[in-house]
Amino acid sequence: MRRLTTDNPFTADGASFADLLKECDLDAGVARHIQEKKALMKKKPKGVKGYPPVQAVLDLHGETASSAGQRILLFLHTSIQQGLKTVRIITGKGLHSPGGMAVLPDVTEMQLVLLKHEGVVFDFVWDKKLK
Repeated sequence: MRRLTTDNPFTADGASFADLLKECDLDAGVARHIQEKKALMKKKPKGVKGYPPVQAVLDLHGETASSAGQRILLFLHTSIQQGLKTVRIITGKGLHSPGGMAVLPDVTEMQLVLLKHEGVVFDFVWDKKLK
């Protein structure tokens, strides 16, 4: 195995960085992930830029705030275990909520922000840029 020299960190014993990478043993999961990313970049993006179309949907219509929070967590963790990359969560507009105030979009956003901070969720966007 070659080592990087201190006088030129981008080469080792005359080898390029690319040559060094070829010598590394990447496990199959990392190699597969790189191939998937390359394939996605070649495809015309749909939905969230660079990710596949929606693969699963969770509809929260009629849920209370606490049950919605639990269903979101379960849905996202199950989706991750199934290897899904893009999911949709439908919250509704709150038209049937007491007082006409939509609660579910706020609950959903809170869960997604926390999960993004923890590294569970990569990113999320609101449909038509509206919460």
